[in-house]
Amino acid sequence: MSLKAAVSLGKRRRKYAQLGTDLDLAYLTPTLIAMGFPCPSLPKTLYRNSINQALKFPDSKHGPDHYFVFNLCSEPGWSYPSNSFHGNYVQYPFDDHQPPPFHLLLQILHHIHTWLQRDPRNIAAVHCKAEKGRTGVIRCAYLLLTRVFQDADAVLAGYTRLRMLEGWGDGLTVAGAGEMGKVF
Repeated sequence: MSLKAAVSLGKRRRKYAQLGTDLDLAYLTPTLIAMGFPCPSLPKTLYRNSINQALKFPDSKHGPDHYFVFNLCSEPGWSYPSNSFHGNYVQYPFDDHQPPPFHLLLQILHHIHTWLQRDPRNIAAVHCKAEKGRTGVIRCAYLLLTRVFQDADAVLAGYTRLRMLEGWGDGLTVAGAGEMGKVF
């Protein structure tokens, strides 16, 4: 087992032999992707997604004009070069293991929703570092906002089912996420 596979053990992954990619990535809906951080260099690419693979995947599957990457990392060193993803990315930083301030949550959800509504071919990829905390909160809130799930309990169970392999624990690890979901 590779170091990268061991780090994301229990999560659903996408391998595309024809593209030469092995990514910590899962479709939650046809337009909403969960993925691990796309690292630009070693040593992080040994155990996280490579930015080159993370770019190759949406470029070939969706086209360079039809995806947008949302980076939620606030830690120094967890960003990527400004020309990454053809400029189709934004950083909305907030601290790990914490829900975002409510105004920031609404801003992120509005940006994702606006992007996805602009063209039916558009997809949104949301990530932080391991994408179970901050990223899970945003994606669960979006799934509630768009009524993919009807309540906080259903979205937490559904998100775990969509993101994790059976028996590998919860998909969302931020304390208080269920309470935040009840706002919607």
